[in-house]
Amino acid sequence: GLSRAWTCHTDVGLTYVNCPYGRELSLWTTKARQQAALGAEIILLTPARPDTQWWHRDIIGAADAVLCWKRRLKFRGAPASAPFPSALTYYGPRGERCVEVFGSRGWMVRLRGGR
Repeated sequence: GLSRAWTCHTDVGLTYVNCPYGRELSLWTTKARQQAALGAEIILLTPARPDTQWWHRDIIGAADAVLCWKRRLKFRGAPASAPFPSALTYYGPRGERCVEVFGSRGWMVRLRGGR
């Protein structure tokens, strides 16, 4: 995923990224920020980590909207919920639509007025 462009791979033109949650996480958030600056529309699922540099640089400093889930996520087939809170980050021109679709799932905020 890091070696490919995140642009218009579907008819919708939206790229969904559930990046690895290890030490390489900041490589993925940096890629999201860079690809969004080139015009890609991206939804990025990450741990909610407002105490990290990547969060401030790539999420708060670059995204159009961010959602902090009400509860911890539990993936289908997993024995338990995630051991940390999660965030859904949106980069693109449809921030208002993103808030309409996901806003009831947690605390969502528009960070910029769109592109």
